[in-house]
Amino acid sequence: MRDSHWMPLSYARRQQWRRLMTAASRAAGAAVALVAAALATAAEEAELGLLLALLSGVLALASHHSLRLAARSRVGAESEAQVRRALEPLAREAWRVEHAVDWPGGGDLDHVLRSPSGMGFVIETKTLRYSRAHVMRTIDAARWLARRRRRYPRGVMPVVCVARSRRLGSTQEGVLITSLDRLLGTLRATAEGPPPDAATRGPPRLASAGRIGRLRSNGQRNSHAEPIRRSSVR
Repeated sequence: MRDSHWMPLSYARRQQWRRLMTAASRAAGAAVALVAAALATAAEEAELGLLLALLSGVLALASHHSLRLAARSRVGAESEAQVRRALEPLAREAWRVEHAVDWPGGGDLDHVLRSPSGMGFVIETKTLRYSRAHVMRTIDAARWLARRRRRYPRGVMPVVCVARSRRLGSTQEGVLITSLDRLLGTLRATAEGPPPDAATRGPPRLASAGRIGRLRSNGQRNSHAEPIRRSSVR
């Protein structure tokens, strides 16, 4: 894992830049095709000119689509940056704070923390809303981290932080759900609390897709959240 003082680019930021480069490449292709269409038309190659003009239009539309996707990635990257800044005080309190941690599940883990008491946290950042897929991904990430028992002797707690929500604090399927304004308080209270007996209770139970469906940040049911430990990882 990376040193907490080095700030690697988040997956969302890298994705934004890749999409911007794709948009630029497609826009350049559209411009070249348009010029070629004009030259073909001037040379009385009407059919070729028409085909090149159509190609230019297709590339222009593709470029616009890539720009829209890049804008979405930028919003996600900004939300992650907000959470990074919010977590800075913990680094001064002897917490280990890491960002953009690689893992086998694809993409990266937005934020990984270890409290002085030995409890780990993996935080998935969302801007306004999240889905059951995000909850399950965060649980899978906590299970993966919990295999490092020496690093996280008290287990790993999965967390979803909804950056642009307010006064949000609940649990869903064993995952802590919190807004940015309550994030530090939630992390500190959980880390300082008595260690639950998660070793004998297994990983959090997942609800069916039909019962959960699309989750929104303002309509969650509370359930007990416990850190995932190595002994509960199958």
